[in-house]
Order: sequence, then structure tokens, then C-alpha cells
Amino acid sequence: SLIQRIGSGRYGEVFAAINVTTDKKYAIKVLKPVRIEKVIREIKVLNHLKGGPNVIALKDTIVNSGVPALVFPFVSDQTLKTVATSLSQQEIRLYLYKLLRAIDFTHKHNVIHRDIKPSNVMIDRYRGVLRLIDWGLADFYVTDKIYPVTVASRSSQPA
Repeated sequence: SLIQRIGSGRYGEVFAAINVTTDKKYAIKVLKPVRIEKVIREIKVLNHLKGGPNVIALKDTIVNSGVPALVFPFVSDQTLKTVATSLSQQEIRLYLYKLLRAIDFTHKHNVIHRDIKPSNVMIDRYRGVLRLIDWGLADFYVTDKIYPVTVASRSSQPA
């Protein structure tokens, strides 16, 4: 059962949902119409990184009326962007360490996220949890492949 919309972006909308049988909370990313190869790549990347430290876990995929949706455990409704200015020095060190562990794991598994920014880092301050999210632009690293240097989103552009 959908609770509320908690975010949106160029490629989709994210809703908080609850499984009424188990009472577990989830985040459901409903994708806007995109090439099926892009959806498949995101699912492959998430499955490849399954169990990685501080990487969001893909729990399920749903297709409803031809619209794909990805199901994730609900972490929080706060991102690094929303809490950054209120973090203590100790919390900054903790979350930076957790983010670097996620990036290190990702790179050791030959995956490039390509859209790391504060709004793609979910934070649950009460549990000390960080999850790197939004793997829609991620790709598998291939030696000798040339990757274009592009700005993934407007908020990431230099001033």
C-alpha cells in the first residue's frame, strides 16, 4: 500500500509504501518511460552489488501496466543534502567513512555510480545508517572503454 510520494527526479518518482501483511516499510521507485536496456542495466548493477556495505539493496521488481518499478527497503526520508548542515563532526566522519566504503566496494566490483551527490545518499541518523541510492546512471567499468565526462544532474554543475 502506497503511503506518500517522497521524491522525484528525471527518471522516476519514489513512494514510501508499506506491506500490510508484514508491516514492513519500503521505497518504490516508479520509472518514467525509458529504454528497457537502461532498466535492465540498473537491475543488473544492483544485483551485482547485492550485500555490499552501504549500498541500497534491491528487494524486488514490479511491472504494472507496462511501467517498471524497483522495490527497496525504506531507509529514511532524509538525504545527506537535507541533514548536512546539522551533522556533528563525529557524524560527518562516520557518514563519510560509510560513503567511502560503498564507493570502494562498488569500484572493486567494476561498477561506476556516475551520479554521486548529496541527494543520492540516504541517512538515518537514529540508526546511524547510510545508503548510496539511485543507480540509474551506473555502468559496469570496461577496460579501454571511453566514458564521456558529463554532468549527471543540474544540481551537480559547478558554479
